[in-house]
Amino acid sequence: MSPKSAGLAVKWGYKNTRAYIEGEPGWKKAGHYTISTADFIKTGNIVLVDLRLPEVVKEGHIPGAVGIPSGALAEFQNKFPSYQRANIVFYSDDTKDLNEAVKTTRTWGYKNTSAFPGGIDVWKQKGYSLEKGPAATEIDYTRTVSPGEVSIADFEKAMKSGTAVIIDVRTRTEHEAGHFKGALNIPVDEVASRSNELFKDKTILTYCETGVRAEMAFNILKNKGYTVKFLKAEPVFNPDGTYKLIP
Repeated sequence: MSPKSAGLAVKWGYKNTRAYIEGEPGWKKAGHYTISTADFIKTGNIVLVDLRLPEVVKEGHIPGAVGIPSGALAEFQNKFPSYQRANIVFYSDDTKDLNEAVKTTRTWGYKNTSAFPGGIDVWKQKGYSLEKGPAATEIDYTRTVSPGEVSIADFEKAMKSGTAVIIDVRTRTEHEAGHFKGALNIPVDEVASRSNELFKDKTILTYCETGVRAEMAFNILKNKGYTVKFLKAEPVFNPDGTYKLIP
């Protein structure tokens, strides 16, 4: 959607406008990390890791944080969630530790790792309280299903039985490179204007590369009165027509 937004900016008179087409996925693939906010940490379904030394953590840490000193992170690999799309957020007093932690966990396959620069100071600036004493040493994570999300099993069942309309909300280029058989391609930025192509007596399932655009399309169609759910998974399409869905 960034090219469309850039086009609007040009229309409004801005002369020096650029669009970063690859977006956040491209940013991550380039090895850069993203930043989480204090509010996301407070309300999100996340794994929060305090990378500071135990004696420092005892003086005050963010509630819910697991204490894993940066130098011992590798020892905890097998204790991280089996669900590799879990949101993992690191904080520390050392920027280098943040960079290394994000890079390390990405090599383990975790795609949604981010940093919380400023850590304790930013948390206190928001008016949030700290917890005294040792932080937890075990990661306790349970994935919560978003409202409107369809499971991989139910998505595949509906697709094979033909009981739902499958909409690929990725770009046309992405769709042409590989898609589910019978899927209708309506890019997410066209969903609102093309919703009249759909029928309200049919269940609609949306999908994209990660689930982000699929959820956006879900919200648009839901507000228009459609029966709709979205898939939060990564589809991998093979040249022979087979596919794999990565949770």
